[in-house]
Parts: sequence; C-alpha cells; structure tokens
Amino acid sequence: MVSSQKLSGGVFGASGTVEIGDNVFIGMNAIIERNVKIGNNVIIGAGSVVTKDCKENSVYAGVPAKRIMGIDEFFMKRRDKQLDEAKLLAKRYYERYRKMPEPAVFHEYFMLFETSESVTNNTVFKKKIQLGNSEEQTLLYMKEHAPKFKSYDEFIKHCFEQ
Repeated sequence: MVSSQKLSGGVFGASGTVEIGDNVFIGMNAIIERNVKIGNNVIIGAGSVVTKDCKENSVYAGVPAKRIMGIDEFFMKRRDKQLDEAKLLAKRYYERYRKMPEPAVFHEYFMLFETSESVTNNTVFKKKIQLGNSEEQTLLYMKEHAPKFKSYDEFIKHCFEQ
C-alpha cells in the first residue's frame, strides 16, 4: 500500500465540511465525501458515492452519484407503481403462507385502502405515520386524497382478481 507518509515522511490531513439540508434521505451504505452540500428534499440512493453538490428537490444515485430525476417525478413514479407492488406482495404472501395477508402486511401501502379517520384506529399504520415525523401532513394529505379502495376487503379482492 502506498501512503504519503511512506513516500515523504509527512502526515498530510484532509478535512472539509458536509452540509445536509432539510428533509434529506440518505440510503444505506451511501458515502458523502467532504466539501459537499446536499440541498433540501433530496434522496440519495443506497450505496451511492456523493462527490459533488446535490441540488434540492432531486434524486441522486450511483458511483459517482448523479442526478437521476426530480423529486416530483420520483413521487409520481412511486405512486404509479404502488398498486402493482402491493398486488404482488399479496400474491407472494399467499403463495408462501397459504393464507390471506392481514392488513399489517401492507404497512407500506395502507393509503390504498385506509382513510385519515380509519388509519388512527390501526396501531401499525398510526406508528408508520408517526415514524416519518409528519403525522399532521400525512393526515391532511389523506383527507385531500381518497384511497383507491373503499376498504381493505375491496383492496384484497382486487389483488386476487384475474
């Protein structure tokens, strides 16, 4: 291994700052190098290596990390994919356990079948909302956006329709 100390005898430090804005999600095993600024409302993908500033309202991923889309585009893609993902989860759960999944299995997808009123009666979903530290915003969003299904039973029926 080559080191500056072996080559020159000197020990040369390297330090800097990292600025992280508000509402930033940094995926597991991501590396943020020194002298980087991450703006507000940014998602950094797991395993990414951030070597340059990340502008706000953006999603970054890769080695080195590059901007892959705006945050609004990301939310639209997630919204559009969630029903297909939830259906797949329901089917795989049934294949594995040979029984219908309980609502708690869908802790990532509860907004497909829960209302702002009903979600507060479900401990699992209420904890999920609280975990994000934005309970008030989530409940307001749920009041303004009706779930796709009127009930969990209607959602499950849809998952298993051919």
